[in-house]
Amino acid sequence: MEINDKSQTTIIRDQYLDTVFRKNPLLTRLIGLSPLLAISYSLTLSLAMGVVFFIVFTLTSLLVSATRYLIPPPAALACYVLITATIVTVIDLLMQAWHPDLRSTLGLYLPIVAANCLIIDRTTVFASQNTIMSSLKDAVFHSLAVLLVLILLGSFRELIGYGSLLKDMHLLTGETGKDLAIHFTRNNKGFSLAALPAGAFIGLGLLIASGDYLSTKLSSKPHR
Repeated sequence: MEINDKSQTTIIRDQYLDTVFRKNPLLTRLIGLSPLLAISYSLTLSLAMGVVFFIVFTLTSLLVSATRYLIPPPAALACYVLITATIVTVIDLLMQAWHPDLRSTLGLYLPIVAANCLIIDRTTVFASQNTIMSSLKDAVFHSLAVLLVLILLGSFRELIGYGSLLKDMHLLTGETGKDLAIHFTRNNKGFSLAALPAGAFIGLGLLIASGDYLSTKLSSKPHR
């Protein structure tokens, strides 16, 4: 029994690593890049968008999988987008009520999560044809892969561009969040190119190169 548990844990770990490094949709297929390139100049905003993406992706996959026998094929895509849009709208309203400053900072990039290519692709190709548990695992793995990329890119761009980390934490936690910010330079000054849109492409390129390198290293390891 213990051996089977360890084997199952190893399989899940390998599947996650495969999704993160070899098949990360943001680094290999380059889809769903709008939030990545737009709000990743701040680690806090990257975290917020990553959590929103996780919730939307997971709930959409669960609902699509649960209703896959009830939705007629001709109306499937429209229903999937409607499900996603409903979840995003609920999150949008909650953020306007509880975190209005954060919602204002995210701007239009929160609503367009409803039309994110990655969510539409995985719900159409996978969740609509698999069980609830399989769809949940697929959504969690892909969402965590996206969240990891957002955290890495957000940390890189904020650290280089502003010389700080978590400088916008007050948007999540209020005034107390200002004490959580870590400043490495005076007046949040750094290499401003990293905070500009061009910095997003540079950082993305570095992540793609790093992902390819790690994927090659993992592939070259002998299987025991």
